[in-house]
Amino acid sequence: MKENILIDLGGILIDLDFNAMHDAFEALGVREEPAKSDLQKYETGKMSTADFYSLWQTSNWVMKSDINHAWNALLLDIPEERIALLKKLSRKHRLYLVSNTNELHINAIKSQMGIFGWNQFSKLFEKMYFSHEVGNRKPNKAFFESILKDAGLSAEDCSFIDDTKEHVDAAAKLGMDAHYVNLEEETILDLDIAR
Repeated sequence: MKENILIDLGGILIDLDFNAMHDAFEALGVREEPAKSDLQKYETGKMSTADFYSLWQTSNWVMKSDINHAWNALLLDIPEERIALLKKLSRKHRLYLVSNTNELHINAIKSQMGIFGWNQFSKLFEKMYFSHEVGNRKPNKAFFESILKDAGLSAEDCSFIDDTKEHVDAAAKLGMDAHYVNLEEETILDLDIAR
């Protein structure tokens, strides 16, 4: 691993359950999900949370809190072993969190961890880069370039870990030491980085 490690959040650190989210929306009477392009607008901060709520067409009248609950049903927890790995890595490497995410998910994770837990987690990273704050998303070249510029890093001095092949390929094209984690077969703990 290089001196600087850029690590994805969803799937790599925090476990996700897409079925739970889909089931929760189905229970609300959502017949079809919003267009991918609209979800990506929310993910890149180009759509407000208020507008995001209005994307969900339901057969029943639902409150914003219902949509929150369904949207955040995706998020499980961060296993302790992964936190332990981050602590170990942070002693020898500079860690950066890089995630395609959104305001509601980050707020839910903060709430789940509590103020103390979130602060302890945040301290493991030099900086956190969230797509809705950066205004761009993986695998776009501009997303990576803006992070490298902001952090004062060169791609050649960075390792990148993600569970989406497209993101890993984009990082590798820029010159990063990129690692794909196939979640059907492994986790970040299976990578040769904990030694």
